Amino acid sequence: MISTLGTVNSKCPTNLWSKFILQMEICLAHLRPFEDDPTISSYEGIYQRRYDHDAHPLSICGSAVLVFEPPEARPTWSTHGVQGFYLGPTLSSYRSYRCWITSTKSERSSDTVQFFPAPFLLPGATKEEQLISAIDKLAALPPIDSPAFTSAIADMTKLKNDLYSPREIVAPNQPDGTGHLSPFPNPLPEQRVPPLPQPPTPIQPHANVSPPDLTNPLERKKRAPKPTKIDSLRDATPAERAKPLFKKYESRIGQQFLDTETDETFTIERVQMPLQARGKGSQTPHYIFTDVRQQSLRPQQRQQEFTSCYELEHAPYVQWLAPRATAFAILSKEPYDGRPLNQRGDGLNFTFKREAEGPRGGYWRLAKREEYMRLLDSNTILPVHRANIPNGQVITYYNPQLKEKIKLSDTNTPHVEYRVRGTYGGNRSNYSGPVSNNTAEYPVVKILMNAALSDRIHKDPDTKFATADMVDFYLGTDLDEPGYMSIQADDIGNELIDLYNLSSYIVNVNGKRYLYFKVAKCLYGHPAAGRLSFQKLKGILEAAGFIENPLVDCLFKHQTRNIQFALIVDDMGIKYSKQEDLDYLISVIEPHWKLKVDLSGSKFLGMHLVWEYDRPKPRVLIFNPTVVRDALARFAPNKQMRGRTTPSPYTQPVYGLR
Repeated sequence: MISTLGTVNSKCPTNLWSKFILQMEICLAHLRPFEDDPTISSYEGIYQRRYDHDAHPLSICGSAVLVFEPPEARPTWSTHGVQGFYLGPTLSSYRSYRCWITSTKSERSSDTVQFFPAPFLLPGATKEEQLISAIDKLAALPPIDSPAFTSAIADMTKLKNDLYSPREIVAPNQPDGTGHLSPFPNPLPEQRVPPLPQPPTPIQPHANVSPPDLTNPLERKKRAPKPTKIDSLRDATPAERAKPLFKKYESRIGQQFLDTETDETFTIERVQMPLQARGKGSQTPHYIFTDVRQQSLRPQQRQQEFTSCYELEHAPYVQWLAPRATAFAILSKEPYDGRPLNQRGDGLNFTFKREAEGPRGGYWRLAKREEYMRLLDSNTILPVHRANIPNGQVITYYNPQLKEKIKLSDTNTPHVEYRVRGTYGGNRSNYSGPVSNNTAEYPVVKILMNAALSDRIHKDPDTKFATADMVDFYLGTDLDEPGYMSIQADDIGNELIDLYNLSSYIVNVNGKRYLYFKVAKCLYGHPAAGRLSFQKLKGILEAAGFIENPLVDCLFKHQTRNIQFALIVDDMGIKYSKQEDLDYLISVIEPHWKLKVDLSGSKFLGMHLVWEYDRPKPRVLIFNPTVVRDALARFAPNKQMRGRTTPSPYTQPVYGLR
């Protein structure tokens, strides 16, 4: 092992030695007893549990290995593995190994590794030991009444004694009794001759003598070993993806969880099935996840780990985190100056090209960069070679949409938040599936608001009205039919092209560089984004006990709880009487979308609501203080609007035309 480590050290940076510390500490902790209790190892004494060798096998540190590379991470017709050296086990994954890859000079974790240790022949490393072992096996055979067999056993016994006879110790370069000089600079230790096993004495049969019981009552019954290691994973088939349990696991994609034992945070990347496992394990979905600290790396460089979905869902050390907003925004440093948002003062369209050249162009360019990274990191868009796009597919365009919002800082000072949302050119799509989707109407919302006031007077005085908004509702749902679009490479920028290794996908068309992408998940502007997202939400709600009114679209009510809400796209107006019922609804949705809840119900669908519950007859005031100001700034920019004394503008007649 020392020579192997020396080889590693000669090919890798000097700080690589620090990566062996964990492996060495584990080995030494098993070899040394615990000071407070010498009957257990130091590892068990420190961690208060035994090391799980089945989950985290150990090997010789620094052994040469061949690390498997999955098909999506290697070029076509290339080798299926890369050379490296074994560093130690990956304690956060099942049967995975930390390896140093010499070609990339980086560490990688993999579950499919082939070891190449130094050759060692059992039962020994020398031919003499193998010959002695063969003699012992022959001598242990039952005796045969034959002079030839007896003579052969005697000759082999003499040969074994000669091999095991101690060498006479002489000084270096001194005659050894045969007239030759001793070649050994130091004396060899004396070898002990083990006794030759004698043939067993046959037991004379007797009526009252029973054969001895050689079984150990304390010994565990050994079970036949079952292959539990999964060599690789595969994508699920349509039949497997249609199962409700798989859909439940698939809804975790993009969500993060905290490992409370190691204080590390991971992100679920995808759900896959075992490829070559046998038995029950062949039907067990697995989560593929990566450390959040690797989000800055492109997907091919991240160290992916996997664990069965059932184990991760029921593990006591896993703490699921509420999903973050999948889209990003850039917050301005200067406070909000009161200008009308999402429109230009000159009356022109609010487009990225115009705003990028304006005084706030730096914020918009950063927001565009964050949107590209979100689409690539979430696998919403996947780079594809132009030749691999199926015939007949329409390649649409990418259209960035801008949006400004007010956000309060820690000191309650309003600032402008700049957001760029990449949209799919739906007017050039050949999507063949259904695209229509229902939503609650405004009269339904008004009736629900009046029902909240009526129930407060006549049924339950604790009835209230709250509002909620699902962040990025149209994002993250898998498309039933993939789409394709093109983006100019100069618009993405060389920095992101290098970061995500997109150079090989660039195609020159009429002197311009283009990148082509496969759209795998819902995106703003896609014809089916609203329908697919609603179907996903409806399935989640129905599994939690919420049912949609058979006569009123998007009006949901729980079967046993006193809670009801109307859904308009991603906004919910909620009527409830108990806080625990509202918390239950939040817990159902938050694992899939980030939910912004306003308990005061002050804003809904552009309306400002003031709920006066303490009046003798409760009421709600509905108004919008900015609608007139924003309309004037949009439709009559830089004009002084004057009032009139008549209900309609006066038109002066022109005489003499008839």
